[in-house]
Formats: sequence, C-alpha cells, structure tokens
Amino acid sequence: MLTPPPGDQLVVSTDSLTEEVHFKRSQIPPSILGRKALLVNISDLAAMGARPWFCLLALSLPEDLARSSYSSALLEGFLGETRRWGVDLVGGNLTGSSIIQVNVTIGGTIDHGQSIKRDGCRDGDSLYLVGHVGRSSRGLQLLHELNFDMLPTREEELLELVKDPHDALCLLSHLLPAPRLRAGIWLRQRKLANSMIDVSDGLVADLQRLAEASGVEIVIDGSTLELLRSEGGERMTLEHVLHGGEDYALIFSCSDRKHQEIEKIFPEGFGDLRRLGIAHRAETPAVLVDDGRNQMILTPQGFDHFT
Repeated sequence: MLTPPPGDQLVVSTDSLTEEVHFKRSQIPPSILGRKALLVNISDLAAMGARPWFCLLALSLPEDLARSSYSSALLEGFLGETRRWGVDLVGGNLTGSSIIQVNVTIGGTIDHGQSIKRDGCRDGDSLYLVGHVGRSSRGLQLLHELNFDMLPTREEELLELVKDPHDALCLLSHLLPAPRLRAGIWLRQRKLANSMIDVSDGLVADLQRLAEASGVEIVIDGSTLELLRSEGGERMTLEHVLHGGEDYALIFSCSDRKHQEIEKIFPEGFGDLRRLGIAHRAETPAVLVDDGRNQMILTPQGFDHFT
C-alpha cells in the first residue's frame, strides 16, 4: 500500500490517449505516444500544485503491435518521461484490443490541506495564463494539412519538418506538451493562487469549468486574446486560441492585492505569464470577452471526446 510521507496527502488523477480520438497510429511514433501519455497526466498534478510520485500504466494493443517492437518503443518513451519527472512506475496491465489505448493513473503528494482546486476563484480575482493556448490545435491542423507519414522521434527533427518557426513550435506543442509543473508547485507553495485548472479541452471550455465551480463570471481582455493569437504566427486564428484543446497551459486566479506581486516575482523559466482578465461574482457563471466597447458571452466549443 502506498502511504504518503507524514504531513502530506495523496492526490490522484487519470487520463488516457485513444486511437482515432486523440491520435492516428499512422502518424505518431510509439515513443512519442508513450511520452505524451505521461506528460498530459503530469499537467493534472500541476493544476493542483502537487509533486509527482507514482503512476500506473494500462495498455490496450492489437496483437500484432503487442508482439512487435511497437510496444517496447512506447514503453521506452513512457519510462524516459517517468525518469525525467521523478515518477515511479509501480504497476500496470497489458490487454488485447482492436485499437490502441494508453491509460495512465498518476499519484502525487501535496502538503496536507494545500491543494489548489477549481472552486476558489473569488469576486475581483485576476485570471492568469501560464504558457500558450492555440498552438496544439494549430499543430494538429498541420498534421491534417501536410499528411505526414510516420513522424521522426527526436524533437530537433520535428522542429525541422515545417519551414515556419511558429508552425514548428505548434507541431511540437501538439505532440509533446510542456506541463507547467514548476509553476503550479511554486504558486501553491507561496499561497498565491486561489484556484487553478490546466487547459486540456480549450481555453473557453476550461475557463467555463472554473467559473461554474466558483460561481463567477470571467471577463477576458480582448487585447490579450489578440496578443496570444499574434504570437502563434500568420495561420493562428482566434478559434485556435479560444477553443483549441491539448495545450496544457495553466490558468489560475489570485486576489487583487497579490496580482501585481506575482507579475514582479514570477520566475522567467516557468513559462510566459499573461493576465487574462477578471472574475466577478455571478448567479449565472459565464465566460465573456471585452473588446473595449462591448462584452460578449463566449460559448465553449473545445475538444469533444465523443466526436
């Protein structure tokens, strides 16, 4: 039985990558699939400010892949990331299936009573983004547009596949997301964040989840959205920024008296920090954008796991 150290509490999350829902077998090398499977789960820990501890891996593979080098390459990629993030693989399962499914359960630890949840956003809180949004969905669009054969496994080679440097970063962001773990832990340790969530299903969709959990409306600054769009290159659209999934950036809220402090002391190496907007107590939780003249409600249109 896994027992956290004295004074710590256990936090657990689970996520999966399913063929034809999250990826195409013909395009994604097994080692990259294995790496991504752990990375998306690390992001869940980041959103709670938790330290990684252990994981379980359950693989469902067609028989021909289970008996080939495919399974060993997938496991090699997965284990490489466990070593990088200090996660112990403590068990798992392998079963036959007509499609590939990679299911990960991850456990972390946190100082008792200090987990950051989605329901702590308060009236007047500022909302911040750590990382980027829109890049992953633009990267997925590139995969469809260019119809790559099996991709290379090395990050350097992935960045050389497309000429536009913005598009290259988008492709890499889709294949190998960067969990904002250090930022999440830092915010939790300094008690700077009242609420937090990672962006897995789209900026608006996940802001809506935070708004509903906290009973607030969130008003996004339209100029910030335009800045995020412009940083993604000429082909990046507001649709990518607002509704693209699998970015694994962090969104957190903080009190008005702390937000100026955060902007001064936030470590540069943790990712780009941008103020998204402000929260207000509301009977009907919602996400809105303010363009300087009008406010418009944004309807979540992010990633749907059933389409």
